[in-house]
Amino acid sequence: MSAKFPIKFAIAAIALSATLAACAEDAGRPERIARTGRSVDQCFTAREVRGFSAQNNDTVVMRIGVDRYFRLSGLGGCNDVDWATGIGIQSRGSGYICSGGDADLLVPSSSVGTQRCPVLHIERLTPLEVAALPAGKKP
Repeated sequence: MSAKFPIKFAIAAIALSATLAACAEDAGRPERIARTGRSVDQCFTAREVRGFSAQNNDTVVMRIGVDRYFRLSGLGGCNDVDWATGIGIQSRGSGYICSGGDADLLVPSSSVGTQRCPVLHIERLTPLEVAALPAGKKP
């Protein structure tokens, strides 16, 4: 019977470790947000992006989830972003994108392949700012 106790203990420890690992991503979000001084609704992940609209070669508006919109700017004249039918976004660290420097846009280009464009500024748009977007420029 004494040989079974350590096995049961080991199984319980493995199960606890798996549970803690599953929570690690969510646990990192408040810490990341606390470091940036941003609230939870001021950050997003790449998998939450549901659409985009290029405003010009330096600015993109992204729809995050159902009703959040973010303006990403300072792309350094990312050529072809205003012609792209699809783009990608890649986090530079924890997976959470909260402020400039947290992500790069990946923009396909017929002339130079995929461009990696650093995002220098990120801001969440207010409902009034979203409503004021020009026709055809709302993702």
